[in-house]
Amino acid sequence: MKQHQRAFTLIEVLVALVILAVLGLMSWRALSAALDSRDHILGVEQRWQRIARALSTVETHLLQISTRNNPAPNAVPDFQLILASTGEQRLVFLRMDSEQGARVSGFEFKDNALQLLRWPARIYSVKTTDMTSEPLLDGVSSLRWAVYDDKGTADDISDDEWVEKWNQPTPPRGVRLRIDVNGVGTVEKLYAIR
Repeated sequence: MKQHQRAFTLIEVLVALVILAVLGLMSWRALSAALDSRDHILGVEQRWQRIARALSTVETHLLQISTRNNPAPNAVPDFQLILASTGEQRLVFLRMDSEQGARVSGFEFKDNALQLLRWPARIYSVKTTDMTSEPLLDGVSSLRWAVYDDKGTADDISDDEWVEKWNQPTPPRGVRLRIDVNGVGTVEKLYAIR
């Protein structure tokens, strides 16, 4: 008796190779898409972590705001929200540092970044040469500060009680920061002062 050996034909082998190639290509594309998604999610997460760190630094400094008991006549106020020479706002205040005592600090928008400002002494000087600047958050397209001017007329906070300039002897009741971050949008944070 003659036994027939069954073997694959050339066409069957080619069809199997094509199927394997298509499955391999689909797997590679799925893996590539998953890796791209992971990289995008990590980038977004890192961006939000930088935003959270910057807002936390602002909060830490604002929680340390202090005022002098008996300021000298015509002294610079301990808390100011002023218009800088660049046309942007500058927030400057006296704060109590646990290691260095009373220090003048501040924040401003410069070079597309939220900048932390520090003066070496207790007295605010308009000389920018006395000040050091440290970027807290880059990729910022705009930044607006407002302070809460409590007029004592209502229990709720209305938009007309938020002002964009402050030059009074005492700090305001609260500070609002609106910051536009590239690729994220507008982030708003409210800080209670006293």
